[in-house]
Amino acid sequence: MSSEFSPTPEIAPVQRAHTLAALGPVLSHQLLARRMNEAVEVANVMLQLDPRSEDALYGKALALIHLKEVALRAKARDALERLLEINPGHFSAGVHLAQVYLAIGPLPSAQPLLARLLAQRPADPQLQAMQRDLASRTAEAVVIEERAPAGDAAPRRKRRFDRARYPETVAAFDDLTAAVRRYVIGGAEPADHFLAPNARGFTMGSCFAARIARELTRLGQPTLHMQLAETVNTTFANLEFLRWLMGEDDGSHRRFFEKEIAARGASRDDMLRSLAAADFVIYTLGVAPAFFNKASGRFTPHEADDFRQFEFLAEHEYRTSTLDQNLANLREIHALLRKARPGVKLVITVSPVPLSATFEMSSAVVADCVSKSILRAAAHEFMKDAGEGTYYWPSFEMVRWLGGHIGRVFGNDDGNNHHVSDNLVTMIVELFIERFRPLAK
Repeated sequence: MSSEFSPTPEIAPVQRAHTLAALGPVLSHQLLARRMNEAVEVANVMLQLDPRSEDALYGKALALIHLKEVALRAKARDALERLLEINPGHFSAGVHLAQVYLAIGPLPSAQPLLARLLAQRPADPQLQAMQRDLASRTAEAVVIEERAPAGDAAPRRKRRFDRARYPETVAAFDDLTAAVRRYVIGGAEPADHFLAPNARGFTMGSCFAARIARELTRLGQPTLHMQLAETVNTTFANLEFLRWLMGEDDGSHRRFFEKEIAARGASRDDMLRSLAAADFVIYTLGVAPAFFNKASGRFTPHEADDFRQFEFLAEHEYRTSTLDQNLANLREIHALLRKARPGVKLVITVSPVPLSATFEMSSAVVADCVSKSILRAAAHEFMKDAGEGTYYWPSFEMVRWLGGHIGRVFGNDDGNNHHVSDNLVTMIVELFIERFRPLAK
């Protein structure tokens, strides 16, 4: 029990009762005067004297609700729940608690409470409105009656439209893993469970793909990352690399990729063998902007120091590639991966790691939003006709969409805003394994 509900033993019972009786009108006056902070202070004094004071619990809850802050409403919820434990028949407390449940959650708790209140007052218009609101916000499907042609006396058919809902209240994120399962991954089962314990993985794309590979390996799923410079993180660069790796390039970027591989102590043959032996590939889309040659319009891979050189910037333009360009690149990358390893499972993700900088816009934040939006839309269009054995894994949504609800998701471990926090990466990979690993017999 919270310390604010603990009694004060040194006051004699008679004196305590007199003090409570005197404070009751003070609490009412503060509420009527809309001095809510003062009302909370008075209620807390009363609860020190008597943790079971119904007037104090109710008055405190009303004041906290009127202060209109989520954290304070959560405290009001606690006070009202405590009051109803003491007096289950306190109707007004039940109504206010139902309103708090509808405002901040958890919504499942509102249903039995509203049912109990409606049993007492079935014709209450406020309760009926709250019940309709709850039903509309929690319904998993909409049933619509089809229109019948004029003069048709046949019974009209009803059609069910399933709908997935965005989390309604802050309480939906109290259990983050459960929230991801329900609101991000959804209820549909994958077409197959390809992630056998001995299945070999291969990741490519961005730095986030390297994090995924390390975490998969740590959790017992052997996975190799195609380690390249962070500048090789566009669909253009990845496509050119795969063309070179499989000997289907035109030679224009050969020196660049040979240097990249040599710098990491690897060889083209070794990397090609690793790709050919993979049972699944996780391809993480990094960024949409890239450098293009001004004269030819062709993509040009670059090293980190190139954009500091006047000659490079004079001959190249930095621009955000389009959805159609990235979609075409994705389809060719998919074909090359299947050529290198027929039947390989392909998992598409979008990296949640933000763009580092931009030469194109006045804000890197806005540029990052445009970049990720293009890549996510390209992934969506790609998945429409990608065929069997291809999946989308929503790691981007787990970090960037839910991140706005759960607090800081970058830099918790090292202060770097480009590093997704370790505990979140672990959750993403554990859920990935849970989702795609064969079910135990």
